[in-house]
Amino acid sequence: WHLVEQGTSWTEGVRTYAWSGRLPDGSIADDGKYVVRVTLTDDCGFESEFVRLVRVDSMPPEVTFNRPAPNAAVTDPVVPVSVTVTDATGGLGTLQRYELTAIAEIAFPLQARSVEAPVFYNVNASWNRGTRTGPARFRFLAVDAAGNETVVEQAIDLQP
Repeated sequence: WHLVEQGTSWTEGVRTYAWSGRLPDGSIADDGKYVVRVTLTDDCGFESEFVRLVRVDSMPPEVTFNRPAPNAAVTDPVVPVSVTVTDATGGLGTLQRYELTAIAEIAFPLQARSVEAPVFYNVNASWNRGTRTGPARFRFLAVDAAGNETVVEQAIDLQP
């Protein structure tokens, strides 16, 4: 364990302590789980201890478009979209929110959800493009529980 702070004197009341994620030598803590232990001692020498598990996660989610293929020439009026979201934090990450949007001159929101999903998550949707032709793209935003964000766009070509 690492001693982060010692000897702070507080008066009664609620106190907030924000850990910077840095170790005593100034280096940034590796991603992972950490135990935070706070020991309080009053003027009479009585101690109280508070223990919590915290997680350091500095890695944004990874987003992969499974379909359509990049720059695909799309002729179908309904375009299937498949996206996979993973997190490289060794099973620590959780997808908290995502947004999938089709953009062809104007934006067409397809799905936007707040979720508590595991690190491997599939999103499947479809877009009825009607008779639109020309360049278009899908935009996917993924936000994990730590607030790390990833935005990926996939271009397609809408054919008649």
